[in-house]
Amino acid sequence: MKYLLLIVAALWTLSVFAQRPDFNELKKAISEAETREAKVRAMTRYGDALPNRQFQEVQILADSITSMITDTADQEFLLASSEFLQGVSLFKGRKLPEAKPFLKSSAAKYRKMDEEMEFRALNILGLTYIYIEERDSAIYLFQDIIKRIPSTNKKGIISAHGNLGLAYRQAADFGKAIYHFEKVYELDSTDAFTSVNVAMNIARMYIDIELYDKAIETLKKADISRLPNIPPKAVYFNNIADAYQQKNELDSAKAYFQKAHDTAESIPFEQSQFINAGNLVEVSIQQENFSKVPELLDEMERIKKISRVRHAEIRLQLLRASYLLTQSKADSALLALQIAEAATQNPQLSNYRLDVYSKYVDVYNQLDDQVNAKRYLDKLEEERKSPSNSRHERFLADAKASYLLAVKEGELAQSQATIEVFSSQRILLASLVLLSLGIAFVLFKNYKKSSETLADQQAKNEDLTKEVEKQKTQILELKSKALLEIQEIICIKSDGHYLEFSLKSKERPEVDRNQLKNILEMLPDYFVQIHRSYIINLKEVRVKYSDKIQMKNGQELPVSRSYKAKLNDTMNQFND
Repeated sequence: MKYLLLIVAALWTLSVFAQRPDFNELKKAISEAETREAKVRAMTRYGDALPNRQFQEVQILADSITSMITDTADQEFLLASSEFLQGVSLFKGRKLPEAKPFLKSSAAKYRKMDEEMEFRALNILGLTYIYIEERDSAIYLFQDIIKRIPSTNKKGIISAHGNLGLAYRQAADFGKAIYHFEKVYELDSTDAFTSVNVAMNIARMYIDIELYDKAIETLKKADISRLPNIPPKAVYFNNIADAYQQKNELDSAKAYFQKAHDTAESIPFEQSQFINAGNLVEVSIQQENFSKVPELLDEMERIKKISRVRHAEIRLQLLRASYLLTQSKADSALLALQIAEAATQNPQLSNYRLDVYSKYVDVYNQLDDQVNAKRYLDKLEEERKSPSNSRHERFLADAKASYLLAVKEGELAQSQATIEVFSSQRILLASLVLLSLGIAFVLFKNYKKSSETLADQQAKNEDLTKEVEKQKTQILELKSKALLEIQEIICIKSDGHYLEFSLKSKERPEVDRNQLKNILEMLPDYFVQIHRSYIINLKEVRVKYSDKIQMKNGQELPVSRSYKAKLNDTMNQFND
């Protein structure tokens, strides 16, 4: 599994790709302020601009403003500013639940006296909601900002649309997320940072739902030539490379990974250097081109010792194990995996257990140790069924299904609008025919043409309506609320109270608490039960034997005697 830690996705904060603020100028504004209000405003701007690792310094600024509060006319403003910086400090320090009340209170106070500061506080509050996955609150808040914010506050509008896009992405509503990211580009299309940021956010979603060509197309439309060699540029090349890698176009993937690697080296930026070296190792192993792999692994080892990359040890040892296996050095690979497995005990790195367990299976198979291979295969299956992994798989399935449906419904709405236009034209033309016989011939020709166009459009509308309904019928909703494309299902296995759905596009099965008989009723006729524990998709059958079925993915499934007659009848109908 490739986690986004390995291919850094473009994340939207208020100005994620903005040039680094001039902290000297911000400090200077504090010292040169001629009034207390001006000084406090400068302090809030400085505190808001500080990087996350300096959250304690932001708190010192908040305390400093608190000490200024007296029974004066600007007491409310000072209190709002102090609360704002306390909230910002907690936000930057990732104490997110604690940040919420300070940001809410400061926004409420600012609303009476400082509109710009109110919206800054609300934007950070909305990001807090996103990070703690209170997505409904985030969506409502950013929608409210967009409704109320003055058109003159362009930066605030851009931030609100970008953050609303993030909130919709978190809610697996990729259609709306893309709309708001594109709105950001529409509002600021001339800025190179904005262009690249928008492209990467949209492309990352396309990659998530396996629309790799659209991801590549989106990224290549961005004007990268105006972007200097900074970390986001390496991220940009990584995203294109990732899309090509997922398509198994490894030469193109390697070329872009190399560009990312070269860009990271020129910055320099340790985290980016580590990630890009690892990506080159991975694609080189896939190509069975090992000439530069040892050198790249040494580079990763060197960077690991001086960097703060949280997942560095696991990533390095997994790649080292993969390389050693290609050299038939399973014993050495085993030692590397033991180091990686120890690192996964950190709860923040537990998502790497799937990769570690999977690699253990490969190592023990090469060592011909079937007992341990089976042990780690069982651990792998158990980990796949864990809540976090199941939740991630459901998220991607839901996102893909809802996006595809939204596209069809959008086409349908556009078609309906066209029909309404032609209908209006028909009415107008018919009226004019009655009013003027002198131009009746010309109008009749237009009327006939409009009628023909209307008929064509109505036919198209009917086709689109059928397509939307077809899209809906091609989606299976599980009890877990996961949405599966029916055509993606290879077979379904009953395992106690749970079902495992083997899918064409995923290595791991989708798990749902259900029964075969309930699911069979919801599936098309080309799904048939062959055993008390199995349902198969006849379109995915490669060979049928007397007592088993071989699927196109290589799976061999048993056929029970009691299901043979039904299977034969269904296959005969299916073949006819």
